[in-house]
Amino acid sequence: MSTLPVFSPTSTEAWSTCPVYWRESYRGGWRSRVATKGDVSRVMGLGFGHGMACYNLAKMESREHGPQHEYVKTLQTPVQIVQQELDRLLAAGVDCSVFAEMGDLEETLTRILEYATLHDPTPSGWRVVEVELPHPGAGNARCDVVYQRPDGIRVVRDYKFKLAFEEQKWLAKTLW
Repeated sequence: MSTLPVFSPTSTEAWSTCPVYWRESYRGGWRSRVATKGDVSRVMGLGFGHGMACYNLAKMESREHGPQHEYVKTLQTPVQIVQQELDRLLAAGVDCSVFAEMGDLEETLTRILEYATLHDPTPSGWRVVEVELPHPGAGNARCDVVYQRPDGIRVVRDYKFKLAFEEQKWLAKTLW
């Protein structure tokens, strides 16, 4: 018996809005020749996500809220992820002048990751048990990090990267 494919909520929403847009965006690889702030956010989000994965893997391996120096050793990799994605866009002929508005991407990403790890809100008793582990039964779902509390209950954290933070819109929904 074959099973039906499972699609992400974003992909499903795009298809329900316009099937042609979905096909071109998710299957055909269409993209604009000019990078937008959304592209900047996506590329920086890739680097941020990879940096937080490295940080959480270091915590999982050390089984404690690992020292920051363990994480800083891996900082070059997220910066390389951002540079590779930017190089890929440039090679495809995309005008990436909007990236210049961010200033030095390496410095920005480093500052953001250092802030995020220094202000990690994870309670001290929580233990990292999964990092970026795929869940094929849920389409392309991948938990950013899963913690196990001292009472055995597991908690999922899903990181989001935003270039601009609209406090009224997001504060009540995304921060706890």
